[in-house]
Amino acid sequence: MNFYTVFEKLRGIFHFNDRKSVNLETENALLEAYNAALAQETKKPAPTPTPPIRKAPTVNLHTTPSVCPPMYVDDDRDPHIKYPYEDEGVEHYRKQEYKEAIDCFVHAIVDYCSLRSMRLLGNCYEYGYGVEQDLAMAKDLYEDYYSYASFSQRKEPFYIQFRKNIDSMNVPVYHELRKCVEGIGNVRVVKSPHCYMATQVRYNQNEILVTVDKRRALLEGVWYAEKHIPQLNREWTADGKNRFYDGYTINADHYRLQVKRGTTNRYISKIDGRELLLLFPKDACLDYIYVQVSILKKVKQLLDEQAKIVIPEVLQRVSQRINVPYNTCKVSRVLAGCAACNRGKQNDIYFRTYCVQLTAEKLEALCIHELTHNFVSGHGTDFKEKMIQLGGEEMLELDKRLWKDQQWPWIL
Repeated sequence: MNFYTVFEKLRGIFHFNDRKSVNLETENALLEAYNAALAQETKKPAPTPTPPIRKAPTVNLHTTPSVCPPMYVDDDRDPHIKYPYEDEGVEHYRKQEYKEAIDCFVHAIVDYCSLRSMRLLGNCYEYGYGVEQDLAMAKDLYEDYYSYASFSQRKEPFYIQFRKNIDSMNVPVYHELRKCVEGIGNVRVVKSPHCYMATQVRYNQNEILVTVDKRRALLEGVWYAEKHIPQLNREWTADGKNRFYDGYTINADHYRLQVKRGTTNRYISKIDGRELLLLFPKDACLDYIYVQVSILKKVKQLLDEQAKIVIPEVLQRVSQRINVPYNTCKVSRVLAGCAACNRGKQNDIYFRTYCVQLTAEKLEALCIHELTHNFVSGHGTDFKEKMIQLGGEEMLELDKRLWKDQQWPWIL
């Protein structure tokens, strides 16, 4: 019988006046069981207290410390599971090869959120091992590590002492972090005011903004950018063939687009007939993806404006030539499921803005296609015969190749 079970029964007898319901033999048996359980309980060895977190000595940032900083092993790690980057980083850490250890810890945190690597990396920042000493960055990593502990774990001596050490670090808290990442450019990481949110990336004109969960460390946002944001020269292109550069030119039937470096630090867009000009900031680095994305957004805006001018003119000209009237022509970037459509009895014709990048003949064929729907709703034999009657066999063949080959432009 367990010691605590016997104790509860005795407490019910002696403290709650329940002695009348228990005879003398039962009472003596409970007392003997209590004494035996108490003796057995006192023979158990006392639990070994968890050693507190030891502070490493202050070192010169430009010298290698002579003593390896303390290592603390997580009790919840499964000894049968291998942690490749983490174990390799620990070996480098013990050999005082701190730069190699930091690289391994970063991989372990990004790939499978290694808590042990997170804490050891915080040690490197706290004591200046392999990196410049930064107590605020170390505290941010420690807070990230502590946030993963459950409520029951936080009552353990190790986490109690760990929390005290974090609170004793009197350094300002970082709310954002700015860093220039090679191949990507300027990255700004900010913490969201909300918990349990996925990391978000937004391309601004002069930087990439990464928003992380408020419990996460700011460095995790930088590592996320290095892993997930494509580098310009390897993966990302502007129009599917090449990227934007100073003097980039597209000479199409309905416009002539030029992208040039300007003389100011802002984007300038100009439309003069079929001439489209975009000037990007003079200090912009075209090797950074957010600069390419910003130029692409501005180019799309220029083509949208040009489409709203050109497409209605082409439709009106074709309508007068084949003598088929329509109600209105609307040009929009978003159109569900198609490039153009004819809406019912009202004869309202809708186009998507990227149709402006078609050649003059293909755009006219598309206009005749939609005007034919004033008479025939489907795309069967009657539709083809009517389209030949309105535009000729050449327009029908252009329309067939247009949809079959999907010869649509890249930019929009």
